[in-house]
Amino acid sequence: TVVRPKNDCQQINPQNQAILQVWPMNLKQFYKRGLHSAKKGNYFEAIGDFDRILQLNPADAKAYNNRGLVYYYMKDYQKAIADLSQALALNPN
Repeated sequence: TVVRPKNDCQQINPQNQAILQVWPMNLKQFYKRGLHSAKKGNYFEAIGDFDRILQLNPADAKAYNNRGLVYYYMKDYQKAIADLSQALALNPN
């Protein structure tokens, strides 16, 4: 999934938020919340979710890709290049 900023993003599903509180290792919910936060322009929250995914699974190319795109939107190009390069190294396809 590619993160693209949008202004018309729906509210995050309260059930997804509850799942993270009960079972914080659910990576799918971190992805959903991270993508939602990024689309809403809440970049620091999105980075926190992608950081958590990478703590649990350091070889997750999608998380590096999405976090790299968030850094790009924040104009932190050095971190964006580092994350996008890591994503490409992990998954060259």
